[in-house]
Amino acid sequence: MIRKYIFGLTLLTMMFLSLESCKERSLRHSMAGPKKMTRYQWVQMDGTGNFTKVLYDTTDLAEVLLWDNSTDGKNAAGYYGKAYPASWAKTINGVGAGGEAVFWYSDYDENESFTFFSEPKAAFTSTKRATYSLKKKLNGVIELTGVFASGGNTYKEVIELTPIAGSDL
Repeated sequence: MIRKYIFGLTLLTMMFLSLESCKERSLRHSMAGPKKMTRYQWVQMDGTGNFTKVLYDTTDLAEVLLWDNSTDGKNAAGYYGKAYPASWAKTINGVGAGGEAVFWYSDYDENESFTFFSEPKAAFTSTKRATYSLKKKLNGVIELTGVFASGGNTYKEVIELTPIAGSDL
């Protein structure tokens, strides 16, 4: 009798884990693919705590290929653009600043955050990350918003990633 309960509990656990894995795979797959950075803003906080000083406000900064490497923690990101986002600079987050490969992952449980990161080649150096709040919009558009500090200033970065249609490739 106890064996049946243990077997039943084990079977239920395996089914639950399988369903969670399918959910994560589905979310990862929905975000992966070629994207165009159709909007990019870098805004500095003023003395009153509001983000009012626009430093960069541009369109079509880059194209980003978010690979789905069938892993929840380490998916490659191809970045093809004129410049990296300001928060990726060596003095702030350092993502890809040393020529390292850039990767991405999302918070698949809550589906509320998105992170770009790189792993420096030097031993005993920590992983560099830029984490953003995630907002999905219509037609597969992803809006990423992050707040970062540097040199006593606080900045807000907004990145909008729009899927590139197969005909545009």
